[in-house]
Amino acid sequence: MAGNILYIPYTIFIVLSIIVLTIILYWIKGSTPTKKILSIVLPLFLLIQFYFWNLGFNNLIKSYLFTNDTYQCEFSEALQSFSVRLPERTFIKFQEDGCSNFYTTYIDVQKFRSFYMQELQRLKNNGAVESYHYFEVQDNGTLKYGYAIELSSPMTNLDIFFYSVDDHGTLFIQNH
Repeated sequence: MAGNILYIPYTIFIVLSIIVLTIILYWIKGSTPTKKILSIVLPLFLLIQFYFWNLGFNNLIKSYLFTNDTYQCEFSEALQSFSVRLPERTFIKFQEDGCSNFYTTYIDVQKFRSFYMQELQRLKNNGAVESYHYFEVQDNGTLKYGYAIELSSPMTNLDIFFYSVDDHGTLFIQNH
């Protein structure tokens, strides 16, 4: 399923462009160069369409090419100097507001727990985190795992939620 409604006119435009360019190329150069170029253009076109129309493939490619390494909030004065690492193959899906981000990641619950236990302990040792604790909560039939984090900055807290969806997980970091 498409992740964006604009993929429909984009796909129609690309198909029409390929048809027009094929006709022009055939008219100018003949059939042999046209076949060679189409043998390159069509598989590339199909791969790009598969990327745009198949959400699982889209997420897989983004997890390798467009990863995010750290969470950092520029919109909150208390969080400007704070950053927390994100697991490998994690990329941003969307932002709810300036400092509440949804990420997609390819880790399981155990890796999530161990990764953030080590990361938060490192931040606590560095003085960036005052305290943290692990929790599990049932939300609309989905079991969410997370860490509540109290930062050393006054009146600043973060929650990191994780829940599994098929072969990947959704990571939500919320500032409150």
